[in-house]
Amino acid sequence: MSSQDSDPTSPPTHPKIDPILRNALRYTISAKEYKTLHQYLIVRTPPAVRKRAPQPPRYSSIVQTNDDFNAAAVRASLRVFVASQTGLNLWDLIITHVIRRARPQKSRSNGFLFRSPNFRLSLSLSLILLLHRLLFRFFCRLRINLLTKEAAPFRRRNPRISQSLTSRLAPAIGASLAGFALGVYPADQLRITIAIYVAAQAVEFLYNALENDGWFKDKPWWWGSWMLMPLSTGQLLHAFVFDRDCFPKAYGDFILKNTPRYVQQRPASYPAHLSWPDTATIIDSLAEISRMNWPKELRALLSRIVRMTTFFTGAIGTSWGSICLFQYLFPRTFIPTRRWLLGGFLGGLWALVLEPGSARANGMYSVRMSVDSLWKVGRKRGWWKGITGGDLWVLVAGMAVLGGIYERDPGAVRAGWVRRGLGGLRGEGWSDKLAEKKDVEKDQ
Repeated sequence: MSSQDSDPTSPPTHPKIDPILRNALRYTISAKEYKTLHQYLIVRTPPAVRKRAPQPPRYSSIVQTNDDFNAAAVRASLRVFVASQTGLNLWDLIITHVIRRARPQKSRSNGFLFRSPNFRLSLSLSLILLLHRLLFRFFCRLRINLLTKEAAPFRRRNPRISQSLTSRLAPAIGASLAGFALGVYPADQLRITIAIYVAAQAVEFLYNALENDGWFKDKPWWWGSWMLMPLSTGQLLHAFVFDRDCFPKAYGDFILKNTPRYVQQRPASYPAHLSWPDTATIIDSLAEISRMNWPKELRALLSRIVRMTTFFTGAIGTSWGSICLFQYLFPRTFIPTRRWLLGGFLGGLWALVLEPGSARANGMYSVRMSVDSLWKVGRKRGWWKGITGGDLWVLVAGMAVLGGIYERDPGAVRAGWVRRGLGGLRGEGWSDKLAEKKDVEKDQ
Protein backbone atom coordinates (compact mmCIF):
# COMPACT_ATOMS: atom_id res chain seq x y z
CA MET A 1 0.00 0.00 0.00
CA SER A 2 1.43 3.35 -1.00
CA SER A 3 1.83 6.23 1.38
CA GLN A 4 -0.65 8.25 -0.66
CA ASP A 5 -3.33 5.60 -0.20
CA SER A 6 -2.77 5.43 3.53
CA ASP A 7 -2.72 9.19 4.03
CA PRO A 8 -6.23 10.33 5.07
CA THR A 9 -5.45 13.93 4.12
CA SER A 10 -4.61 13.14 0.52
CA PRO A 11 -7.08 14.24 -2.19
CA PRO A 12 -9.83 11.73 -2.94
CA THR A 13 -9.31 9.48 -5.95
CA HIS A 14 -12.33 9.33 -8.25
CA PRO A 15 -13.42 6.09 -9.88
CA LYS A 16 -12.62 5.87 -13.55
CA ILE A 17 -15.53 7.65 -15.22
CA ASP A 18 -15.91 9.96 -18.17
CA PRO A 19 -15.27 13.59 -17.05
CA ILE A 20 -18.28 14.84 -19.01
CA LEU A 21 -20.56 12.35 -17.27
CA ARG A 22 -19.06 13.24 -13.89
CA ASN A 23 -19.75 16.95 -14.41
CA ALA A 24 -23.24 16.20 -15.69
CA LEU A 25 -23.97 14.27 -12.49
CA ARG A 26 -22.48 17.03 -10.31
CA TYR A 27 -24.64 19.68 -11.94
CA THR A 28 -27.77 17.51 -11.76
CA ILE A 29 -27.97 16.08 -8.23
CA SER A 30 -25.73 16.35 -5.17
CA ALA A 31 -24.44 13.41 -3.14
CA LYS A 32 -26.80 14.21 -0.26
CA GLU A 33 -29.79 14.44 -2.57
CA TYR A 34 -28.83 11.19 -4.30
CA LYS A 35 -28.64 9.44 -0.92
CA THR A 36 -32.19 10.57 -0.13
CA LEU A 37 -33.37 9.57 -3.60
CA HIS A 38 -31.75 6.17 -3.24
CA GLN A 39 -33.22 5.64 0.22
CA TYR A 40 -36.83 6.42 -0.68
CA LEU A 41 -37.10 5.65 -4.39
CA ILE A 42 -34.35 3.56 -5.93
CA VAL A 43 -34.52 0.82 -3.27
CA ARG A 44 -38.16 0.25 -4.29
CA THR A 45 -37.35 -0.28 -7.97
CA PRO A 46 -36.93 -3.71 -9.61
CA PRO A 47 -33.67 -5.57 -8.83
CA ALA A 48 -32.29 -4.95 -12.32
CA VAL A 49 -32.58 -1.18 -11.82
CA ARG A 50 -31.13 -1.28 -8.29
CA LYS A 51 -28.15 -3.26 -9.52
CA ARG A 52 -27.28 -0.69 -12.19
CA ALA A 53 -27.73 2.31 -9.88
CA PRO A 54 -24.58 3.16 -7.90
CA GLN A 55 -24.66 3.02 -4.13
CA PRO A 56 -24.59 6.40 -2.30
CA PRO A 57 -20.91 6.06 -1.20
CA ARG A 58 -19.82 5.34 -4.77
CA TYR A 59 -21.89 8.21 -6.15
CA SER A 60 -20.40 10.52 -3.50
CA SER A 61 -16.88 9.54 -4.57
CA ILE A 62 -17.79 10.19 -8.21
CA VAL A 63 -19.10 13.74 -7.72
CA GLN A 64 -16.88 14.70 -4.77
CA THR A 65 -15.06 18.03 -5.12
CA ASN A 66 -13.39 20.58 -2.91
CA ASP A 67 -15.83 23.37 -3.87
CA ASP A 68 -19.42 22.57 -4.80
CA PHE A 69 -20.75 26.16 -4.74
CA ASN A 70 -20.90 26.70 -8.50
CA ALA A 71 -22.43 23.29 -9.13
CA ALA A 72 -25.02 23.92 -6.40
CA ALA A 73 -25.88 27.27 -7.97
CA VAL A 74 -26.40 25.67 -11.37
CA ARG A 75 -28.50 22.88 -9.84
CA ALA A 76 -30.73 25.40 -8.07
CA SER A 77 -31.19 27.53 -11.20
CA LEU A 78 -32.01 24.48 -13.33
CA ARG A 79 -34.66 23.42 -10.84
CA VAL A 80 -36.17 26.90 -10.78
CA PHE A 81 -36.32 26.78 -14.57
CA VAL A 82 -37.96 23.35 -14.69
CA ALA A 83 -40.40 24.12 -11.85
CA SER A 84 -41.46 27.50 -13.25
CA GLN A 85 -41.75 26.21 -16.81
CA THR A 86 -43.86 23.27 -15.66
CA GLY A 87 -46.04 25.47 -13.46
CA LEU A 88 -46.62 28.09 -16.17
CA ASN A 89 -47.50 25.52 -18.82
CA LEU A 90 -49.82 23.71 -16.39
CA TRP A 91 -51.51 27.02 -15.53
CA ASP A 92 -52.01 27.81 -19.21
CA LEU A 93 -53.52 24.36 -19.66
CA ILE A 94 -55.94 24.88 -16.78
CA ILE A 95 -56.95 28.35 -17.96
CA THR A 96 -57.45 27.28 -21.57
CA HIS A 97 -59.09 23.89 -21.25
CA VAL A 98 -60.74 23.89 -17.82
CA ILE A 99 -61.80 27.45 -16.97
CA ARG A 100 -62.37 28.99 -20.39
CA ARG A 101 -63.00 25.69 -22.18
CA ALA A 102 -61.44 27.16 -25.27
CA ARG A 103 -60.11 25.30 -28.23
CA PRO A 104 -56.34 24.88 -28.32
CA GLN A 105 -54.74 27.69 -30.25
CA LYS A 106 -51.69 27.51 -32.40
CA SER A 107 -48.54 28.60 -30.69
CA ARG A 108 -47.27 32.04 -31.58
CA SER A 109 -43.66 30.95 -31.22
CA ASN A 110 -43.44 30.02 -34.96
CA GLY A 111 -41.23 27.10 -34.04
CA PHE A 112 -38.80 29.16 -31.97
CA LEU A 113 -38.82 28.19 -28.31
CA PHE A 114 -37.13 31.42 -27.24
CA ARG A 115 -40.15 33.42 -28.41
CA SER A 116 -42.40 31.65 -25.91
CA PRO A 117 -43.25 34.01 -22.99
CA ASN A 118 -43.33 31.09 -20.54
CA PHE A 119 -39.90 29.91 -21.62
CA ARG A 120 -38.39 33.38 -21.38
CA LEU A 121 -39.92 34.02 -17.95
CA SER A 122 -38.58 30.71 -16.64
CA LEU A 123 -35.18 31.44 -18.17
CA SER A 124 -35.03 34.93 -16.65
CA LEU A 125 -35.97 33.67 -13.17
CA SER A 126 -33.35 30.92 -13.27
CA LEU A 127 -30.71 33.37 -14.53
CA ILE A 128 -31.52 35.82 -11.71
CA LEU A 129 -30.92 33.07 -9.15
CA LEU A 130 -27.71 31.86 -10.79
CA LEU A 131 -26.20 35.31 -11.35
CA HIS A 132 -27.19 36.53 -7.89
CA ARG A 133 -25.38 33.63 -6.22
CA LEU A 134 -22.28 33.99 -8.37
CA LEU A 135 -22.12 37.77 -8.03
CA PHE A 136 -22.69 37.66 -4.28
CA ARG A 137 -19.83 35.20 -3.82
CA PHE A 138 -17.58 37.16 -6.16
CA PHE A 139 -18.04 40.43 -4.27
CA CYS A 140 -17.66 38.66 -0.92
CA ARG A 141 -14.31 37.22 -2.01
CA LEU A 142 -13.26 40.53 -3.54
CA ARG A 143 -14.08 42.34 -0.29
CA ILE A 144 -12.07 39.83 1.76
CA ASN A 145 -9.08 40.10 -0.56
CA LEU A 146 -9.13 43.91 -0.52
CA LEU A 147 -9.09 43.91 3.28
CA THR A 148 -5.84 41.91 3.46
CA LYS A 149 -2.44 43.48 4.12
CA GLU A 150 -1.29 42.65 0.60
CA ALA A 151 -4.01 44.92 -0.82
CA ALA A 152 -2.93 47.95 1.23
CA PRO A 153 -1.14 49.64 -1.73
CA PHE A 154 -4.30 49.33 -3.86
CA ARG A 155 -6.40 50.83 -1.07
CA ARG A 156 -4.03 53.80 -0.79
CA ARG A 157 -4.05 54.43 -4.55
CA ASN A 158 -7.82 54.05 -4.92
CA PRO A 159 -9.42 55.16 -1.64
CA ARG A 160 -12.93 55.76 -2.96
CA ILE A 161 -13.14 52.54 -4.95
CA SER A 162 -11.69 50.59 -2.04
CA GLN A 163 -14.15 52.13 0.38
CA SER A 164 -17.04 51.09 -1.86
CA LEU A 165 -15.83 47.56 -2.52
CA THR A 166 -14.91 46.86 1.10
CA SER A 167 -18.22 48.09 2.45
CA ARG A 168 -20.34 45.55 4.28
CA LEU A 169 -23.14 46.22 1.84
CA ALA A 170 -21.01 45.80 -1.32
CA PRO A 171 -21.86 42.10 -1.91
CA ALA A 172 -25.59 42.70 -1.53
CA ILE A 173 -25.58 45.72 -3.84
CA GLY A 174 -23.33 44.04 -6.39
CA ALA A 175 -25.45 40.90 -6.47
CA SER A 176 -28.55 42.98 -7.21
CA LEU A 177 -27.22 43.48 -10.74
CA ALA A 178 -28.64 40.01 -11.38
CA GLY A 179 -32.02 41.72 -11.63
CA PHE A 180 -31.16 42.84 -15.15
CA ALA A 181 -31.64 39.20 -16.19
CA LEU A 182 -35.38 39.86 -16.06
CA GLY A 183 -34.78 41.70 -19.33
CA VAL A 184 -34.84 38.29 -21.02
CA TYR A 185 -38.61 38.39 -20.51
CA PRO A 186 -40.56 40.68 -22.85
CA ALA A 187 -41.33 44.16 -21.53
CA ASP A 188 -44.98 43.90 -20.57
CA GLN A 189 -47.24 44.37 -17.53
CA LEU A 190 -45.87 41.38 -15.61
CA ARG A 191 -42.34 42.80 -15.67
CA ILE A 192 -43.60 46.16 -14.42
CA THR A 193 -45.61 44.46 -11.68
CA ILE A 194 -42.59 42.48 -10.48
CA ALA A 195 -40.43 45.62 -10.40
CA ILE A 196 -43.03 47.63 -8.48
CA TYR A 197 -43.60 44.79 -6.02
CA VAL A 198 -39.89 44.38 -5.23
CA ALA A 199 -39.43 48.15 -4.90
CA ALA A 200 -42.46 48.41 -2.59
CA GLN A 201 -41.12 45.60 -0.41
CA ALA A 202 -37.77 47.37 -0.25
CA VAL A 203 -39.39 50.64 0.88
CA GLU A 204 -41.48 48.82 3.50
CA PHE A 205 -38.49 47.01 5.00
CA LEU A 206 -36.39 50.17 4.84
CA TYR A 207 -39.05 51.85 6.97
CA ASN A 208 -38.84 48.90 9.39
CA ALA A 209 -35.07 49.27 9.61
CA LEU A 210 -35.31 53.00 10.31
CA GLU A 211 -37.99 52.29 12.90
CA ASN A 212 -35.71 49.74 14.58
CA ASP A 213 -32.96 52.38 14.69
CA GLY A 214 -35.27 54.77 16.54
CA TRP A 215 -35.95 57.27 13.77
CA PHE A 216 -39.69 57.31 14.54
CA LYS A 217 -39.66 56.92 18.31
CA ASP A 218 -41.35 60.32 18.74
CA LYS A 219 -43.98 59.86 16.05
CA PRO A 220 -47.49 61.19 16.86
CA TRP A 221 -50.26 58.82 17.94
CA TRP A 222 -52.09 59.11 14.63
CA TRP A 223 -49.08 58.08 12.54
CA GLY A 224 -49.55 54.63 11.04
CA SER A 225 -49.89 52.44 8.00
CA TRP A 226 -53.49 53.52 7.51
CA MET A 227 -52.16 56.72 5.92
CA LEU A 228 -51.22 54.76 2.80
CA MET A 229 -54.82 54.05 1.87
CA PRO A 230 -56.28 57.57 1.50
CA LEU A 231 -53.50 58.81 -0.79
CA SER A 232 -53.45 55.75 -3.01
CA THR A 233 -57.25 55.36 -3.12
CA GLY A 234 -57.67 58.99 -4.15
CA GLN A 235 -55.34 58.57 -7.09
CA LEU A 236 -56.93 55.27 -8.09
CA LEU A 237 -60.47 56.64 -8.08
CA HIS A 238 -59.40 59.62 -10.21
CA ALA A 239 -57.63 57.31 -12.66
CA PHE A 240 -60.64 54.98 -12.76
CA VAL A 241 -62.91 57.80 -13.92
CA PHE A 242 -60.60 59.78 -16.22
CA ASP A 243 -57.92 57.30 -17.34
CA ARG A 244 -59.51 53.88 -17.13
CA ASP A 245 -57.06 52.47 -19.66
CA CYS A 246 -54.33 53.13 -17.07
CA PHE A 247 -56.24 51.39 -14.27
CA PRO A 248 -55.74 47.76 -13.14
CA LYS A 249 -58.59 45.82 -14.75
CA ALA A 250 -59.07 43.33 -11.90
CA TYR A 251 -59.27 46.17 -9.39
CA GLY A 252 -61.76 48.01 -11.59
CA ASP A 253 -63.97 44.94 -11.88
CA PHE A 254 -63.91 44.62 -8.09
CA ILE A 255 -65.03 48.24 -7.66
CA LEU A 256 -67.90 47.91 -10.13
CA LYS A 257 -69.01 44.62 -8.60
CA ASN A 258 -69.39 46.28 -5.21
CA THR A 259 -71.06 49.51 -6.38
CA PRO A 260 -74.42 48.42 -7.85
CA ARG A 261 -76.17 51.35 -6.15
CA TYR A 262 -73.96 53.91 -7.86
CA VAL A 263 -73.21 52.33 -11.24
CA GLN A 264 -76.46 50.50 -11.81
CA GLN A 265 -76.89 47.55 -14.15
CA ARG A 266 -79.79 47.20 -16.55
CA PRO A 267 -82.96 46.39 -14.54
CA ALA A 268 -84.62 43.08 -15.36
CA SER A 269 -87.96 44.82 -15.97
CA TYR A 270 -86.49 47.44 -18.30
CA PRO A 271 -88.05 47.27 -21.80
CA ALA A 272 -85.89 45.28 -24.18
CA HIS A 273 -86.38 47.68 -27.10
CA LEU A 274 -84.89 50.59 -25.13
CA SER A 275 -81.16 51.10 -24.82
CA TRP A 276 -79.33 51.11 -21.49
CA PRO A 277 -75.82 52.55 -21.12
CA ASP A 278 -73.13 50.04 -20.29
CA THR A 279 -70.73 50.49 -17.39
CA ALA A 280 -68.02 52.15 -19.46
CA THR A 281 -70.50 54.67 -20.86
CA ILE A 282 -71.72 55.57 -17.38
CA ILE A 283 -68.20 56.13 -16.06
CA ASP A 284 -67.23 58.15 -19.13
CA SER A 285 -70.34 60.29 -18.62
CA LEU A 286 -69.30 61.01 -15.03
CA ALA A 287 -65.90 62.14 -16.29
CA GLU A 288 -67.53 64.40 -18.88
CA ILE A 289 -69.87 65.85 -16.24
CA SER A 290 -66.85 66.70 -14.12
CA ARG A 291 -65.18 68.46 -17.04
CA MET A 292 -68.42 70.45 -17.56
CA ASN A 293 -68.15 71.77 -13.98
CA TRP A 294 -71.14 69.73 -12.75
CA PRO A 295 -74.17 71.40 -14.45
CA LYS A 296 -76.95 72.60 -12.15
CA GLU A 297 -79.49 70.32 -13.82
CA LEU A 298 -77.85 67.32 -12.13
CA ARG A 299 -78.58 68.47 -8.57
CA ALA A 300 -82.07 66.93 -8.43
CA LEU A 301 -80.88 63.70 -10.06
CA LEU A 302 -78.13 63.14 -7.51
CA SER A 303 -80.19 63.92 -4.38
CA ARG A 304 -81.53 60.35 -4.00
CA ILE A 305 -77.98 58.96 -3.94
CA VAL A 306 -76.92 61.30 -1.11
CA ARG A 307 -79.72 60.06 1.16
CA MET A 308 -78.70 56.44 0.59
CA THR A 309 -75.04 56.98 1.38
CA THR A 310 -75.58 56.80 5.15
CA PHE A 311 -76.75 53.18 4.77
CA PHE A 312 -73.51 52.04 3.23
CA THR A 313 -70.16 51.77 4.93
CA GLY A 314 -66.75 51.07 3.54
CA ALA A 315 -64.30 52.71 1.26
CA ILE A 316 -66.10 52.12 -2.02
CA GLY A 317 -69.43 53.50 -0.82
CA THR A 318 -67.80 56.51 0.76
CA SER A 319 -65.77 57.28 -2.35
CA TRP A 320 -68.81 57.28 -4.63
CA GLY A 321 -71.20 58.90 -2.16
CA SER A 322 -68.81 61.73 -1.35
CA ILE A 323 -68.84 62.80 -5.00
CA CYS A 324 -72.57 63.29 -4.75
CA LEU A 325 -72.16 65.13 -1.47
CA PHE A 326 -69.58 67.47 -3.01
CA GLN A 327 -72.19 68.45 -5.58
CA TYR A 328 -74.14 70.10 -2.77
CA LEU A 329 -71.26 71.39 -0.68
CA PHE A 330 -68.96 72.83 -3.36
CA PRO A 331 -69.53 75.43 -6.07
CA ARG A 332 -69.77 73.89 -9.52
CA THR A 333 -66.41 75.25 -10.66
CA PHE A 334 -64.52 74.29 -7.49
CA ILE A 335 -62.10 71.41 -8.28
CA PRO A 336 -64.60 69.83 -10.71
CA THR A 337 -62.26 66.97 -11.63
CA ARG A 338 -59.92 66.91 -8.63
CA ARG A 339 -62.83 66.19 -6.28
CA TRP A 340 -62.49 62.58 -7.36
CA LEU A 341 -59.09 62.59 -5.65
CA LEU A 342 -60.69 63.96 -2.50
CA GLY A 343 -63.51 61.41 -2.66
CA GLY A 344 -61.07 58.55 -2.95
CA PHE A 345 -59.03 60.03 -0.09
CA LEU A 346 -62.10 60.02 2.16
CA GLY A 347 -62.87 56.45 1.15
CA GLY A 348 -59.36 55.41 2.08
CA LEU A 349 -59.85 56.71 5.61
CA TRP A 350 -61.74 53.50 6.35
CA ALA A 351 -58.29 51.94 6.86
CA LEU A 352 -58.48 53.44 10.37
CA VAL A 353 -60.78 50.61 11.45
CA LEU A 354 -58.31 47.91 10.38
CA GLU A 355 -55.73 46.23 12.55
CA PRO A 356 -52.21 47.68 12.02
CA GLY A 357 -50.99 44.59 10.17
CA SER A 358 -54.03 44.44 7.93
CA ALA A 359 -53.87 48.20 7.33
CA ARG A 360 -50.28 47.91 6.14
CA ALA A 361 -50.96 44.93 3.88
CA ASN A 362 -53.97 46.57 2.24
CA GLY A 363 -52.20 49.91 2.11
CA MET A 364 -49.13 48.49 0.38
CA TYR A 365 -51.35 46.71 -2.13
CA SER A 366 -53.16 49.96 -2.92
CA VAL A 367 -49.85 51.81 -3.18
CA ARG A 368 -48.53 49.29 -5.71
CA MET A 369 -51.69 49.60 -7.78
CA SER A 370 -51.54 53.39 -7.50
CA VAL A 371 -47.89 53.63 -8.55
CA ASP A 372 -48.57 51.44 -11.58
CA SER A 373 -51.62 53.51 -12.55
CA LEU A 374 -49.96 56.88 -11.90
CA TRP A 375 -46.96 55.95 -14.02
CA LYS A 376 -49.21 55.03 -16.96
CA VAL A 377 -51.32 58.17 -16.55
CA GLY A 378 -48.18 60.31 -16.52
CA ARG A 379 -46.88 58.74 -19.72
CA LYS A 380 -50.28 59.08 -21.37
CA ARG A 381 -50.57 62.77 -20.52
CA GLY A 382 -46.93 63.59 -21.24
CA TRP A 383 -45.93 64.39 -17.65
CA TRP A 384 -42.82 62.22 -18.05
CA LYS A 385 -41.25 59.90 -20.55
CA GLY A 386 -40.18 56.35 -19.92
CA ILE A 387 -36.67 55.04 -20.53
CA THR A 388 -35.77 51.73 -22.10
CA GLY A 389 -35.44 49.12 -19.37
CA GLY A 390 -36.62 51.52 -16.68
CA ASP A 391 -38.51 48.74 -14.91
CA LEU A 392 -35.27 46.74 -14.71
CA TRP A 393 -33.51 49.65 -13.02
CA VAL A 394 -36.35 49.83 -10.50
CA LEU A 395 -36.05 46.09 -9.89
CA VAL A 396 -32.28 46.26 -9.43
CA ALA A 397 -32.58 49.21 -7.05
CA GLY A 398 -35.22 47.36 -5.05
CA MET A 399 -33.07 44.23 -4.88
CA ALA A 400 -30.07 46.30 -3.76
CA VAL A 401 -32.06 47.90 -0.94
CA LEU A 402 -33.55 44.55 0.11
CA GLY A 403 -30.14 42.90 0.13
CA GLY A 404 -28.57 45.76 2.08
CA ILE A 405 -31.32 45.73 4.72
CA TYR A 406 -31.09 41.95 5.08
CA GLU A 407 -27.31 42.24 5.52
CA ARG A 408 -27.47 45.05 8.07
CA ASP A 409 -30.68 44.26 9.99
CA PRO A 410 -32.37 40.93 9.14
CA GLY A 411 -35.06 41.64 11.73
CA ALA A 412 -36.32 44.55 9.61
CA VAL A 413 -37.32 42.01 6.94
CA ARG A 414 -40.39 40.90 8.88
CA ALA A 415 -41.66 38.43 6.31
CA GLY A 416 -40.19 34.98 6.86
CA TRP A 417 -40.71 33.93 3.25
CA VAL A 418 -38.72 36.95 2.07
CA ARG A 419 -35.84 36.07 4.42
CA ARG A 420 -35.88 32.52 3.09
CA GLY A 421 -35.90 33.82 -0.47
CA LEU A 422 -32.96 36.15 0.15
CA GLY A 423 -31.03 33.33 1.81
CA GLY A 424 -31.70 31.09 -1.18
CA LEU A 425 -30.58 33.79 -3.61
CA ARG A 426 -27.29 34.05 -1.74
CA GLY A 427 -26.74 30.30 -1.68
CA GLU A 428 -27.17 30.10 2.10
CA GLY A 429 -30.06 27.66 1.90
CA TRP A 430 -33.82 28.15 1.61
CA SER A 431 -34.29 28.57 5.35
CA ASP A 432 -35.12 31.38 7.76
CA LYS A 433 -31.86 31.83 9.67
CA LEU A 434 -33.34 34.49 11.94
CA ALA A 435 -36.24 32.27 13.03
CA GLU A 436 -33.86 29.34 13.58
CA LYS A 437 -31.61 31.54 15.71
CA LYS A 438 -34.56 32.64 17.84
CA ASP A 439 -35.65 29.03 18.31
CA VAL A 440 -32.17 28.08 19.49
CA GLU A 441 -32.13 31.00 21.92
CA LYS A 442 -35.51 29.93 23.32
CA ASP A 443 -34.25 26.36 23.85
CA GLN A 444 -31.24 27.67 25.75
